[in-house]
Amino acid sequence: MVVNQGKWIGINPYFSNITFADNSNYSEYNGLALSLRKDFGHGVLVKTALTLSKTIDLVSGAPGQNKTEGALVINPWYPNNQRGISSQDIPRQVVFDFIYEVPKPKMDNKIARALLGGWQMSGIGTFAAGLPFTVFSGNGNWSSQAIYYDLPNAPATAISSGGYSRSAFLTGVFPASAFPSPCPAGTGGAGCGVEGNLGRNTYRGPGFAQVDAGFTKSNRIPWFTSEGAQLQFRAEIANVLNRVNLNGVDSNLADGNFGRATGVNIARTPQFSLRIHF
Repeated sequence: MVVNQGKWIGINPYFSNITFADNSNYSEYNGLALSLRKDFGHGVLVKTALTLSKTIDLVSGAPGQNKTEGALVINPWYPNNQRGISSQDIPRQVVFDFIYEVPKPKMDNKIARALLGGWQMSGIGTFAAGLPFTVFSGNGNWSSQAIYYDLPNAPATAISSGGYSRSAFLTGVFPASAFPSPCPAGTGGAGCGVEGNLGRNTYRGPGFAQVDAGFTKSNRIPWFTSEGAQLQFRAEIANVLNRVNLNGVDSNLADGNFGRATGVNIARTPQFSLRIHF
């Protein structure tokens, strides 16, 4: 650092990056898990699980990995200031799955019995709240740390932390102008040695909802080996309803896509397989 007559001037420009690591990070997890399983008979089995949880930490990844929030110490002088919701926090999640053994048809035609019998249907649905994200500036270098990951001040008018629609994430949930610079007026907005008061992982991204389905058919092959074998056909469809699940909210105030979701999870994806058990 450069100090002149007791007045802090800035970081010594002759120093490059200095890496420092310790074991001061910690995390806390509190959760409630409930599950329900019901066998309805006639080949129908249904299971449901509900998880309510909260995860808190200082850093959600190994420091120095990259310049993402999950791997960054924002202010090395006061690391406890970034204690907040973990980047992996999912406060609510519901998962259900079912299996249905299709009854064998009662008919005399052997070919029809072979084609229509031996089917099993299954499905799994996952519904979860969105992951949190941190609003930051990657351009101003307000803190004079040269990491270009600085927190702004909290908006003067409160902004909802979550619950936005998918269409809102496509157009932008809030403007960059809502987050003021922490630097005093007249400083030019850069290199003032101040970090903003906005908390880490204050806002939450789009939720996730997906249903996957599977169809399986098994038939015995008596002539394959002396003990016989099973020929199994499987058809699996990920995201069978083809719901658009957004992700990757751009939270960098310096980007043109700030406040928008820039990525999507997989669309409807079928896959087929055929195997023999013997």
